[in-house]
Amino acid sequence: MNYATALRGYTAKRVEEIETADILVGIPCYNNESTIVHVIRMVTRITPELHQFPRIHIF
Repeated sequence: MNYATALRGYTAKRVEEIETADILVGIPCYNNESTIVHVIRMVTRITPELHQFPRIHIF
């Protein structure tokens, strides 16, 4: 199968709604219940260091 994007419909719609961003972080989490908490903790831990970028979106 060929896909134009790996994003699901609701994710693609959300990206379109954002329109502009300095940093955009997408966290894939399908069937990753055992590791997603660690990933989110690491992302939120580094986010304060990026304070010079006013438009950071994490989803």
